[in-house]
Amino acid sequence: MKHILYLPSWYPSELDTFTGDFIQRHALALSLFMPAHVVFIVRDKNKKTATPIRIEEKTTGNLTETIIYYTSRSYAVGFIDRLISIRKYNSVYKQFFSKWITQNGKPFAVHVHVPYKAGLIALWLKKRYNLNYYVTEHWA
Repeated sequence: MKHILYLPSWYPSELDTFTGDFIQRHALALSLFMPAHVVFIVRDKNKKTATPIRIEEKTTGNLTETIIYYTSRSYAVGFIDRLISIRKYNSVYKQFFSKWITQNGKPFAVHVHVPYKAGLIALWLKKRYNLNYYVTEHWA
């Protein structure tokens, strides 16, 4: 059966329960008609919930939500801190999807909500696995 892979840049998590809740409602609405899988990766800057990497998964009907918390070393210089964090973010996503696609097969499409940062991973998935790619922007 076809399924949609959601890659939001904002999504509710233990670190912030309200950010991106409209994306969660959109995924729930779509899951009434076809299976959907949301994968959200978030940096736990204060190391409240994460060991280096912690994966939390929940299924509600046809919707599966995977939230991956990661930590990375903090640097005093903001640019270096963001660069190191983005490299870790990309690495965690790519490792996750290599395993996920092997186990679940290719999704019908990748749907990105709020292109930066998840859009870069979706573009990588599109090129690597030849997937359909949709973007929903909520601000620009």
